[in-house]
Amino acid sequence: MTYDSISNDLKWIKRTNKWIEKLNKMKNKQSASKIKSSLNLKGKRIIDV
Repeated sequence: MTYDSISNDLKWIKRTNKWIEKLNKMKNKQSASKIKSSLNLKGKRIIDV
């Protein structure tokens, strides 16, 4: 794994976590978990918030 791909992953993870936080704040847990699982299906690593 190159440094570039790692830093790109980290940027992606931060962006994703911001979206998940927004959804959780809206108290719409169901759609937050749906989006989370669909993101997981795309083969991206997501760090739980």
